[in-house]
Amino acid sequence: MRTVKLADGKEALADSIIVAARPGVAAASIQTLHAELSARRGFSAQSVADVGPSLQRVSISGVSIETALTAYRADLRVLYAEPDFILRAAETPNDPSFPSQWGMTRISAPAAWDQTRGSSAVRIAILDCGIYEAGSTSFGPGHPDINGKVVARANFTSTPDADDYCDHGTHVAGIAAAITNNGVGVAGVGYTTSLMNVKVLDNTGAGTVSSIVSGIYWAADNGARVINMSLGGDIPCPTSMQAAVDYAWSRGVVLVASAGNSGLSSAGSPANCVRVVSVAATDQSDNRANFSNYGSNVNVAAPGVSIYSTNYVGSYENFSGTSQAAPHVAGLAGLLWATSYGASNQMVVARLLNTSDRVAGTGSLWTYGRINAAAAVAPPVCLPRPDVSVSASASSPGVLAVTATATGSNVYVQSIAFGSASNATVNAGPTTASPGGFTYAPPMFSRSATFTVRRTTAGQAATVPLTVTDSCGSWPSFVGGGPSAF
Repeated sequence: MRTVKLADGKEALADSIIVAARPGVAAASIQTLHAELSARRGFSAQSVADVGPSLQRVSISGVSIETALTAYRADLRVLYAEPDFILRAAETPNDPSFPSQWGMTRISAPAAWDQTRGSSAVRIAILDCGIYEAGSTSFGPGHPDINGKVVARANFTSTPDADDYCDHGTHVAGIAAAITNNGVGVAGVGYTTSLMNVKVLDNTGAGTVSSIVSGIYWAADNGARVINMSLGGDIPCPTSMQAAVDYAWSRGVVLVASAGNSGLSSAGSPANCVRVVSVAATDQSDNRANFSNYGSNVNVAAPGVSIYSTNYVGSYENFSGTSQAAPHVAGLAGLLWATSYGASNQMVVARLLNTSDRVAGTGSLWTYGRINAAAAVAPPVCLPRPDVSVSASASSPGVLAVTATATGSNVYVQSIAFGSASNATVNAGPTTASPGGFTYAPPMFSRSATFTVRRTTAGQAATVPLTVTDSCGSWPSFVGGGPSAF
């Protein structure tokens, strides 16, 4: 792989760029553009791979990357053109002095496994430099703690196979979902969750945006419920990367990425792309690892110092890095898909974020805290059925402020269905309705929901029937009162 430093200091593939066609522009028209630019501008441009819908990697020769980008960006057929940046595995040097899986205990994984062991139907795609597994063609029979877990594989690099030569992808895969409770080696957070081996980094641990984008699209189209990207570069999120992330999200995938190991106050890419869960690394005392990126665009933290897991020759090693932190989160997302919180990727992400422990640094180093697997998968306590508290007070003459609150452990208000109001209008969220009914859904994992009731005609009774649905079911009630009640 030949790389080049751009004018802004970023590293990119030396002989190619990524070009996206505008909506409605046919692929043939873009092929014509390549030929036109080659003829007019005196350089060679040729499409070498489709890396996504209306998205091509274009080989460039005879001119600098910057000049080629300027030419493509000036054409109305092009939506955007960008360098094929180089991203590298986010890992720091090994620390072999701590040979146990302290991270599993710190995130309360054993307690989580008491509630769920996940499902083999849930797939975590490991976008990395390969996994040593039964499908390996070079190293041998695969890792005894991984074999049988990988249900699909793909290679988006120029290397001949999807084997792990850089001793990284297998370590990441083991943290996320090594075979657990088999009397061999280590446990994986995802327990029974399956794996997908998606090779997007070459044998040195380096990869291009185009290969990673291709891997995201492929994983989303082939059944991944979680995509783990323990890789990155300190660059803004490329447009093509964001488009791939958006596509995967639209297909119901949870995307997780390491924040980076540069000690910067911002996550690198792809962790800084919208809708990617960005993960910082913490040590055994829940302190930020000194190498870990941090800041307002880092969502959560997870163990990432001296993490013991599977390696590329069938044994085990301690590695440190945000690369090791991210698969703790991906494995937890895999567990959540097998619970009642797995109704959507939005629900899975909201659950793992909102149940994180607010360790020191939360709010400044990362937004939500260090993940807590047991809290994330804990079911609602519905026996005996907890009450729903409905409280009301007059906020002004003729106006009633109402709050409905779920009172049980791990119980949340999911919706309030309002019936036909009598002499009243109801305002909940963006909706005002009278006299007909409507249903209001508060933000996910809300313990309470508020609304107002406004008397229509003074001096007459005003009532509103309603049904609050929480994690334990429905709870009918009503609010309002007589002519002078509020």
